[in-house]
Amino acid sequence: MEGKGRRKQGVLAQGSADAAEVGVVVGGASFVLVGGAQGFGALARVVGVCGVAAVLVGLLVGALGAVHDGLVEPVFGYVRPTDDDPPWVRYFDRTKLTVDIGIALGQLGDAGSAEPLIAEALRSEPETNLRGRAFHSFWLARTQLQRGHVEAACRTASDALNLSTTVDSPRVTAHLQEFRQLLTPFRSFRPVAELDARLMGAAG
Repeated sequence: MEGKGRRKQGVLAQGSADAAEVGVVVGGASFVLVGGAQGFGALARVVGVCGVAAVLVGLLVGALGAVHDGLVEPVFGYVRPTDDDPPWVRYFDRTKLTVDIGIALGQLGDAGSAEPLIAEALRSEPETNLRGRAFHSFWLARTQLQRGHVEAACRTASDALNLSTTVDSPRVTAHLQEFRQLLTPFRSFRPVAELDARLMGAAG
């Protein structure tokens, strides 16, 4: 266990030391990809998705936010509703990439950077995509809980629960029950107790 702890500290230290270099890499990739998006026209989304994926593969801890600001925003500015995108890439729109980067940041422990990205994705998700909004709400609630914002997390999770009643998604249901377990240390807090009762009822 001590060896793992030392390795983790080493990775974090290296990530901190190389953060400036990662910023340069992302900035360079942004320059190339934005130019590619302009040049390829209708393939702008493909260029953007492939570029983000390539940079994500080699990213160091703590630099994911730069991908959103340096790649997702400028490249997807060239995506047009009339673009004849291949079917596989249409799933990876600006909202999808934004929420995925936010989730990754949260999983890496940077909830402060994760929350605004997930919240942005939730705001931009169409009202008609109930399943997507339920997922975004779950991840936003989880991130808020990471930050110690328990009451806000309960409100957001309640929204996710409301949405889950209108969609048939075992994954959403499983996520909400996972969130219920995360609330265990806070069950003496009234908003948590009320949400816990609702989640238990939803579990049947």
